[in-house]
Amino acid sequence: VATEAFDNAGGWTKDQVVDSVLAGLGFTPEDSDRPCSDFSGGWQMRIALAKLLLSKPSLLLLDEPSNHLDSSARNWLANYLANYDDGSIIIVSHDLNLLEKSVNSIAEVAGGTLLKYVGCTYSEYLTEKEFRRKTAMAEYERNVAEAARLQAWVDKFGTKATKASQAQSRVKMIEKMKQEGKLTPPSVAVTEVGRKPVLLLPDPPKAIGEDYITLERAEIGYE
Repeated sequence: VATEAFDNAGGWTKDQVVDSVLAGLGFTPEDSDRPCSDFSGGWQMRIALAKLLLSKPSLLLLDEPSNHLDSSARNWLANYLANYDDGSIIIVSHDLNLLEKSVNSIAEVAGGTLLKYVGCTYSEYLTEKEFRRKTAMAEYERNVAEAARLQAWVDKFGTKATKASQAQSRVKMIEKMKQEGKLTPPSVAVTEVGRKPVLLLPDPPKAIGEDYITLERAEIGYE
């Protein structure tokens, strides 16, 4: 029974799994015998990541996991996460290659809204996002055109007694479209193509006097 439990816990392959993860993150076989304190801060971050991956949690939370990795280790991590079958993974990352290879759903925070793109890699998310934007704008423009057509009819025939009931019907149709939000522009979260970051800097402190420094009989140059 004990042997079976040891086997089920991966006891026979534990060392191989540890060595595989460490090698993937850029460690050499000789590094396994070194104390963690011997490594620099960046390599200690890799050790912490290896420890997390080897614990195989049912929910793996990763915030910019590739920040301290070289290209080889980043590629290994992307493949490792893509084949992770011990639970779910939530990744926050600006590493587009990592996202493309390792995720199958994306949640985007935009315009104060959380938008879900289920079953999408990063490139598929970009395609779906553009499709949603175009679809939403096309529908909105159709609704605005239809409301304008109805209003034009009302403006033209609404004063005629014989057309009063038809005009009122069209006015109600326009009001219903407004109530249903069909004449409200799509949210920024859907239509936003790309945000340009805005950096606000405070005004520099005022100088003491008109000149910071004054030079007399000085030369500027180099030899």
